[in-house]
Order: sequence, then structure tokens, then C-alpha cells
Amino acid sequence: MQTHALRIIRVFGCLALLGGCAKDTATEAPPMPALAPGWLSLLERANPDQPGSTVRIAIDTVGARARTDGSRLVWFETRHSLPMTVNGRRVNRELLRIALQCKGGGELPDYKSVSSTSSLDDEPPARQEAIAVDALDAVPWKPTKPRTFDAIVFAQGCALPLKS
Repeated sequence: MQTHALRIIRVFGCLALLGGCAKDTATEAPPMPALAPGWLSLLERANPDQPGSTVRIAIDTVGARARTDGSRLVWFETRHSLPMTVNGRRVNRELLRIALQCKGGGELPDYKSVSSTSSLDDEPPARQEAIAVDALDAVPWKPTKPRTFDAIVFAQGCALPLKS
């Protein structure tokens, strides 16, 4: 069941209730593919590392999970409108699972990378890294750098309702 806030978010197409979303429409990059149900675009901007390309970061609005230590597991997808080369293979999609330690009071969360998979659309992965969720306690928390894409999307990841 969707919360009232998520219904409002979907109507406006961005996280207006959680600080808004950012979209740069000045680029002539190829269009992004449609998002799967339950995913919400957090930002879409010109890719500063790849002229003529845009980058979109989306979040899984129904898959956030609470951990026993009070942190949360959240899925993000980064899409590039033009492929890049990673490990000698073309990629345009990265699926990330991140553990967030949300602090509240406007402070940026700390994070741990759980998994990262890079591919070209839905082809087999060009790169894949992962750690078992049970092994996360041994990994140190990293601070989120202010004024980055991570700062924008991680803060919004902390605002999602959690599943147990």
C-alpha cells in the first residue's frame, strides 16, 4: 500500500516533498528508458564527465529495508543516456545497493556500499562487486560528501518509508 506522500510524489514526478528533484533539460542527449514500476527518478542532469550525455539517478521506493543496527538498505539505479567504457565493455546502467546510516537534523547520512553492478541495459554485467549484508558490520561507515549527487540521493533515501 502506498503512503499518501508517495502518491503525491508520483503525481509531481519528483521528490517535491523531500527537497525537490533536479532536471537539466538543456542537453540534446538521447532519451532515458522508462523506469520500472516502484522506481522514482531523483535527479536527471547533464553528465559533467561525458559531454552530450545525461545521467539519471532513481530510487526503489518500495524496497528500502531496516537493519537491526538502525541503518537501512536502499537500491539506486544510475543510468547514462550514452554508454561509457568500463573494463573494456560499454555500460550505461549501474545498480547499487547502499546501507545508509541516517542521522536526521539535516545532517548527511553515512553509507556503506553493499553491491554495485554495471551493465549495458539488461545485458550480463561488465562489472560486479558485492559484500554479504551480514558482513557489513566489519566495514567502516563513510561520510557522504556535501554538494554531490550522493548527498542529494542519499538524503532522499533516508526519507523513504521502510519495510521490515
